[in-house]
Amino acid sequence: MSKIEWFLVTGVPGVGKTTLVQQLSDRLKALGIIHAGFVTAEERSGRSRTGFDVVDIVTGTRAPLARKSELMAAHIRKSFPMVGQYCVDVNSFESIALPILMNKGAKILIVDEIGKMEFFSQKFVQHIGKLMNQPSNGNLTTVIATIPVSKGGGKPNPMLEELRSKYRENLTTVSKENRNDLLDGLVKRVVNTL
Repeated sequence: MSKIEWFLVTGVPGVGKTTLVQQLSDRLKALGIIHAGFVTAEERSGRSRTGFDVVDIVTGTRAPLARKSELMAAHIRKSFPMVGQYCVDVNSFESIALPILMNKGAKILIVDEIGKMEFFSQKFVQHIGKLMNQPSNGNLTTVIATIPVSKGGGKPNPMLEELRSKYRENLTTVSKENRNDLLDGLVKRVVNTL
């Protein structure tokens, strides 16, 4: 059996990783290719970002991933893990992400993103670990995942380092200069895995 092919998309926050994988999903839909996945979308109030939602890219179903702590009552805020100024709603994230990760019918899976907030879900981490090490099961052939840029200092995350090492030949770094030129090449590489 062949291994699941992984494509990683990385770049600084706000550079366009989510936009790229959303455009990839749109292109796959247009080609009639069955896929599943989720993206992380900003939740805004006017010009201010209030948090993030996890959104099923096929159905559009969304649920809160994180909200600014200042918007939550203190007694509620204490029950959530924090990333910076955001309270992470693990249960809400899992309600969307886990059924998508367990989808048996899709050939392609899009995961936006594998990062700090998502790592609070041990079930999510376990599923990603399984996907990294299991052979293609006949249906799922390809995973496209966004990951944060590697930071030189600080304690590295073992799973992210393994992903970067294992799939470095399929790692695309998005920048302001190249973000409008990456879609066609990524679509071609992904379709060639089918």
